This record gives sequence, structure tokens and C-alpha cells, in this order.
Amino acid sequence: MIVPVYNEEEMLADCLRTLVDQDDPVDEIVVVDNNSTDASVAVAEALADQFPVIRVMRAREQGVINARSEGFDEAVGDVLARVDADTRVTPSWARTVRDFFLSHGNRFAAGSGLCSCHDLPWQGVFRRQQRRISDSVAASLADGDESAAESPRLFGSNMAIDRQAWETVRADRSRSTDVFEDLDLSLTLEAAGYRMGLIPHADAQISGRRFLSPPRAYLRYCWRDQRTLRRRGHIRRAWRAVGDDRARADAVLLPHVDPVPCVRTPTPNGCDRVDCCAATSTGCSPAGIDRAGSAVTSPTRQLDARPPTPR
Repeated sequence: MIVPVYNEEEMLADCLRTLVDQDDPVDEIVVVDNNSTDASVAVAEALADQFPVIRVMRAREQGVINARSEGFDEAVGDVLARVDADTRVTPSWARTVRDFFLSHGNRFAAGSGLCSCHDLPWQGVFRRQQRRISDSVAASLADGDESAAESPRLFGSNMAIDRQAWETVRADRSRSTDVFEDLDLSLTLEAAGYRMGLIPHADAQISGRRFLSPPRAYLRYCWRDQRTLRRRGHIRRAWRAVGDDRARADAVLLPHVDPVPCVRTPTPNGCDRVDCCAATSTGCSPAGIDRAGSAVTSPTRQLDARPPTPR
């Protein structure tokens, strides 16, 4: 279990306690401090004194992509799980991840669970939709249809990867700090012929603080999708991803669109819009939302986006 940390003194304790409080205990929790200037290390070390399963290491090379990778290299075990320092997993999370790889590890080398936010309103809507998605995927898996769980990318706040797959692709991973590290890893796995999947019922909650970023900063963050894809040579996919990022930026930049609830939103110009935090790289759910306001049942479909409405 790897937890990259940079200045997370307020969130870290809750994250680690949920990892310790598993009905099927994790083998180890590796907290990777990435040059924090606050009390993050003190928080982690205090909990490590209470729970020997926690250990703290330092990653001197700045950037979550580097802290994550050093954590993967340091950890033991056949399955390497990773969450963010603001992630809170459910008590059955570790057991669910283990069961997924035991049952479907021959097909999937990595997977992600679904996420909602623990500090934003209307999250009950997301969680109900996610339960339906997980139930549907779990039923398909039980019937032998593993294709129902296939997903094109991982979500770094709630993911796990087979050690052998990591060791195969680790040399190809980016060291750049201006890309999405989870998308970069997804693309390296894809290039190596590995499959990724949705892990049903491996639920977690994350912080929605990214949505409080200034609009321009949020837009720059969203455009990491294109940068990551372009650097991996996926030019056409980068252009297709532009619509997703413009929709997310639209939700932040336009005051009449609420970026949180995934419901149909009537706007002053008479249009029905569904611009919300449902696309994979924003952190709420790998499920898309169609323009009718219904959750898309496939975990791999992207947000059906339109360009921003002129003001």
C-alpha cells in the first residue's frame, strides 16, 4: 500500500486510519514523503509508532509521479496498491482488491475503484450511481464476462497494479511532473499489452478541493490530459480528450453551471447541460454522464462534451 505525501498534515491521518482499519488487513502501508514542509512526516511517524504496518520513507525527487514510483519500488507484495493522502477507503477495500486480482489477475494487470468526494455536497447521487455500476460489473464478472470490467485508464487516487507488470513498465515511465502520472502509467501498460479494469466495490472517497482552484489553474490542470497523450505519441487521442477538458473547464468558468451534481442542469439560455465531475481524470467516477442526466453503465465511456457556451 503506497501513499505519496506532500504537505498533507490535515488529511493524512484520516487516510492512514482507514487503511489500518481493514477487515482484511493490508501487508504494509508505505508513506512516501515528498519533501513536505508541514507536519506530514510527524503525523505519519506518530501513527507508525501506533501501527507497525506503517512505515515512512522519503522521495527526494519532487513530484507525485516520482514519489509513487519510489514507493512501488520499495514496497513488498505481489499487488501494489496506491491511494492519495486525501483518500479514505471503505473497510472492505483491501479484501475487494485482493479478490479481484485472485479471480481476474490473469486478464487484468491493474485496476481502479470508483471514487466520490468526502467534502462536497450531493455525493449521495454519485455513490448510488457507482453502486449500480459496480453491481452490474460484478454480475458480469460472476457470469464469466470479464470484458465488462475493461477500462482504458487508471485513477491514481484509488488503484492497484500487479508487481510483475510494474517491473515490466517502470523503466518506461515518465519522470516529468507536468503530466497525469496515472494516465502516463496507463499508457505504458497499454503499450506493453496489459489490460486494466474497474474493480467493482473497491470504493473510496477523496477530497474535492481541486474544484475550488482558480479557473485558470484548474484549466491548466485539466490540460495535462493532452500533454500526457501527446508525449506518448497519441495525437488523435489528445484531440479527442480536448472536449472532455473543455467541458470540465466550462463547468468551472460558467457561473450558471454547477460542477458538482451529475444531473440535468437547465441553463439561462434554455439548454440542458450535464457538465460535472464525472470524467475519469477529475476524480469522482470513471463513469460518464450522458446529456439526459443518466449514468452511463460502461465505466470506460468519457463525458459527452460540447465546447463552452459563449458569454
